[in-house]
Amino acid sequence: MAIDWAGLAGLGLRAFALPAASKAPRTAGWTIYAERAPTAPELEAWSARLDLNAGIVTGAPSGVLVLDLTEAALRSALASGTEIPETPRVRTLTGWHLYFQHPGFACRRILKANRPADTDILGDGRYAMAPGSIHPSGRLYEWDPAPSEALPFAPAPAWLLARIERR
Repeated sequence: MAIDWAGLAGLGLRAFALPAASKAPRTAGWTIYAERAPTAPELEAWSARLDLNAGIVTGAPSGVLVLDLTEAALRSALASGTEIPETPRVRTLTGWHLYFQHPGFACRRILKANRPADTDILGDGRYAMAPGSIHPSGRLYEWDPAPSEALPFAPAPAWLLARIERR
């Protein structure tokens, strides 16, 4: 499956190229996309290559906050009655990236004292693997379900916002 660079850009997500089957950028140069969106020539060049992975700048630049959690953590949260709004999500190697609207304040990470096991927040200054990317294990990152007019990025739930370190 190829990365839909234009589709990511159409969602307002700032994607950038990563080496094939890798989660790590070759340099710290990816942070430029926190300052500016990729240009049309960059998107065209990346689209022409099937050997790339993609990262999505999270936080205010892309307007999203991503909750990264394992399958077990998601099952535990749902079993305990934790509100998890319907929102687009990406299947990862061990769980999910749940995409929420950025709340409008700087979101760095979940405070350690408030952090449920096997969860992380991908907010400002971070990135998430884009759908269409391939994990080093060979597993495909894919939307399930994908964003649409019927399923936009949901507002982040209050319980999650209360756990985020604000800077």
